[in-house]
Amino acid sequence: MTVNKKNNMRYVGKCVYTRINSWEKYLGSGVYLKRAIRKYGRDNFYRIIIDEADSEEELREIEEYYIDMFDAVSSKEFYNLKGTSIGGDTFTYHPEKERIRKLKSRNSSGSRNPMFGIPKTEAMIEATKKANSKPVEIDGEIYRSSTEYGKLFGIGVTTVLYRLNSPNYPNYKRTG
Repeated sequence: MTVNKKNNMRYVGKCVYTRINSWEKYLGSGVYLKRAIRKYGRDNFYRIIIDEADSEEELREIEEYYIDMFDAVSSKEFYNLKGTSIGGDTFTYHPEKERIRKLKSRNSSGSRNPMFGIPKTEAMIEATKKANSKPVEIDGEIYRSSTEYGKLFGIGVTTVLYRLNSPNYPNYKRTG
């Protein structure tokens, strides 16, 4: 756990002792944590080793256990943005998710879209439909597609696809 001496905010993370760069100096890789280190200076942070593991897999499980235990993603006392130990979905729990969604939408529409003005071929349309319409099994239930599941539960398709590809979500499976 990395702790900010100035405001006592914390970050739950993991580090491997055999890290190429010195593990003794490693503070963490979280976006908010890195910003805080730039703002307050490296000397205003210290680390506490709260647990150890015998394998990478166990290390990931332990990190996720503590993130969950401290409710670090929801807590205003932590820099953690996500409940998983592997990079990826920092959007689902982001406090400014809706503002970012609107900004991304505006920035990728009309002439700002890299595909603007390029006619879509039938092959492109079919390939996209095919890629997005494969059945998935989530929590033992079969859904026609990741898009269908996302719409039913209010989860972005990108998040669903991330979970389908992540070992941290064994209950998310591709069936097609």
